[in-house]
Amino acid sequence: MEKKDLEEQIIKNFQQDEQMMILVFAQWCVNHDLDPKELYFRAYPNQQDNPSLQQGIDLTVSKQEAEHIPDQTLLGVLSLYGNDDLAFVVTEEIHKRDKKE
Repeated sequence: MEKKDLEEQIIKNFQQDEQMMILVFAQWCVNHDLDPKELYFRAYPNQQDNPSLQQGIDLTVSKQEAEHIPDQTLLGVLSLYGNDDLAFVVTEEIHKRDKKE
């Protein structure tokens, strides 16, 4: 495989993995009756129109159909992609939920 082809494949794989991270985030929000856009925009207020986020939201299922996504799994995935601001907002929501329970 030539260097250019390898670079293109790496970029493609990263983008696919990033989309999966967005889907995990969006589904976790649905599972906890949270608005993924609202949380995302709290973390990244300058990214009001994010097509990747909308695509992830479009792929979610109802929480009755969804598998459970552990909080630590989501936080680990967000950390893996350097989404520290979003992980912070998610952590705030986890703490709010834990106080209610």
